[in-house]
Amino acid sequence: MKLSVKYAATILSLIFCIVLAFASVILIQFRSEIARLNSSSAEALRQSVLKGIREKESASVRVLASTLTNPLYQLDMLKIGELVSAVRQQTDVLYVNVFDKDRRIIVDGTKTLESYGRLLDDPLTTKSMSTAQLSTAVMGEEFHIVIPVKIQNEIIGGVKIGYSVKGIFSEIAKQEQELAKNYRSVWIQQLYTIGLLALAFSIAGLIVAVLVARNWSNPIILLSNLTARVGAGDYDLDIPVERSDEIGHLAGSFRQMVSKLKALRQRDMESSEILRLTNVKLTESNGDLVKEVAERERAQREVSRHNHRMQLLHAINSAINATLDPQLVLDTLIEKIGSLLPYTAASVHLINQASGKLEATDWQYLNHKGAAPTFIAPLSEDVFVRKAPIVIRDLQNDLRTEAPELPQKLGLGAYAGIPLITEGEILGVLGFYNQTENSFPEEEIDFLLTLAGEVATSLRKSQLYVQLKSQAERLERANAAKDEFLSVMSHELRTPLNVIMGYAEVMSGGYMGDVTPEQEKGLKKLLLHANDLLHMINDILQAGRLQSGLIEVQIESLNVNGFLAEMESAYEFRAKQNVALIWQSPSTSLTFETDLSKLKHIIENLVNNAVKFTEEGSVTVTVRQINGTVEFKVQDTGIGIPSDSLTTIFDMFQQADSSKTRTYGGAGVGLFIVKKFTEALNGQIQVESVVGRGTTFTLTFPMATNHDCRNFPMLDSIPVNTPLDPSEPASALSV
Repeated sequence: MKLSVKYAATILSLIFCIVLAFASVILIQFRSEIARLNSSSAEALRQSVLKGIREKESASVRVLASTLTNPLYQLDMLKIGELVSAVRQQTDVLYVNVFDKDRRIIVDGTKTLESYGRLLDDPLTTKSMSTAQLSTAVMGEEFHIVIPVKIQNEIIGGVKIGYSVKGIFSEIAKQEQELAKNYRSVWIQQLYTIGLLALAFSIAGLIVAVLVARNWSNPIILLSNLTARVGAGDYDLDIPVERSDEIGHLAGSFRQMVSKLKALRQRDMESSEILRLTNVKLTESNGDLVKEVAERERAQREVSRHNHRMQLLHAINSAINATLDPQLVLDTLIEKIGSLLPYTAASVHLINQASGKLEATDWQYLNHKGAAPTFIAPLSEDVFVRKAPIVIRDLQNDLRTEAPELPQKLGLGAYAGIPLITEGEILGVLGFYNQTENSFPEEEIDFLLTLAGEVATSLRKSQLYVQLKSQAERLERANAAKDEFLSVMSHELRTPLNVIMGYAEVMSGGYMGDVTPEQEKGLKKLLLHANDLLHMINDILQAGRLQSGLIEVQIESLNVNGFLAEMESAYEFRAKQNVALIWQSPSTSLTFETDLSKLKHIIENLVNNAVKFTEEGSVTVTVRQINGTVEFKVQDTGIGIPSDSLTTIFDMFQQADSSKTRTYGGAGVGLFIVKKFTEALNGQIQVESVVGRGTTFTLTFPMATNHDCRNFPMLDSIPVNTPLDPSEPASALSV
């Protein structure tokens, strides 16, 4: 597009925008004024008509009210009815209601007096009666008038009349439409006039724009052509533009620029010759510099390649060390080799520990896993025997390659076999294959040897892990067999023992004949030891279940004072003759949440142990509340526990004296059950002991316990109902 056309279009657009803006402003103002006049005229017409109706109807109603004064005062219903009927005959009257001073209708203009006695409590009637003045209101298409009837300023009633103004409003609407039509005609005429003026201004603007554009564009086009000549190297030219405006200043600047360019060109030619001579000298002196730069670049590439290999080695090492599964280690290794290293194929051969043979475990070709080709087995065997890397640079033609058609088919040209050695032992062989012959330089072999060392270490760790895991599984199976054996044996021992105890109790009760005192004493000893044996069997069975996690907690509210009273009653005939059993309850009633059966089992085991290991002195059970917890303390004056045994007495089958010649019997599971039950009740247990002076066990439980009761089988209860014989020596079985 020519410059003159652009200028003309720009100026014309500007003129057109100005004309359009003025025309739009005038049209908007004119239209707003037309709308305002139309609205105000219509409203004035409506108000004028309504005012006329109000004045006309108000006059007629005043006349009616004046006429109704005497009849209403005399309650001449006939006369009132005639006057109301005369008014209702008018076509625009909707209703006529005559009401008394209480605003109750007495005549409504109907023969049946349908509204007689109805109270008029609408706002218009209320207002008129309260002000004693005529009141009017327009509601939709209805006009309502209420006027009170008075005699000597005393209101005796009133009249309310409703008129229909629907027809009048229809006439007003027609007049408003006619008025809007007239205004619309004026608007269209003004629109045409403004449009013609805008068109005339646009045509005039077009002529002015063309003339101005030509005056501006011709000198600029001339300067543009001269600029092209200067760009082509022609500095000897004349600029025939003589003006005093900005274009003239541009032409003068252009003349100065051409003159300076001409002088600059001359200087450039002189400088170019000097530079040419200088470049010849620089070319001769830069030969050594080029060699030095090349050497530095080679060294930098070597360092970069080394860093890249270290990063690859770290990535592969991190991946294979993230697991201890041997197969997963190999799968991860092959995957990382395929994704991070630039090799066509890779293979892994590992020694079978059982057969002692080298077996292919993984093969990956072009990132696809599959069965290893047969030609790679002899190569790996050779590396395994040598325990050193082997590089074959022409795999398809080398004599060591069996079935060379296979590498030809796969497009493999070079092979590097790297032994997997850790701690002097070879575990297998890593094989790498490339399509390019004469690959695997010496520095790359060093990198692969480092990689193979990391892989061998990871494989050795995974193999050791598998061995340890296998040993752990065997130990777990042995432990399960032990638990099952204890459970079976405990059940098999309890069955005949219960029968023996049953017959002994029957005989002791005299149900099988009279029993002599000597026989009764023997039966009591039999029941005592049988009960202790059954207690021990139940403890062993329960300890096995505790080891398996079979424990259920049943929380209930427990009164400590009543609990200790029951325990004291149960132990009334079970203490030794020379041992005092003291129960110290809290001074006030104490209640907390716990499992009654397990707490009872804990206290019984601790008290039984204290009695058993105390030849003379006392066993004291104390309970108190301290710092939001309940503390139970069982203290004896017995033989005490050595300090080196305090850390093991809560272990299963552990006793302070485990020798075959120990004085006190027992299976060594009582304190194990105490600790497990205490932990199940969210409690803690501590022990303090001095050899020869006695032992103190301290239990603390929270006041409130929140347990998730698990649905495991209830543990067998431990019968301890047979009283101890005070004369029995301290060799009874322990709990």
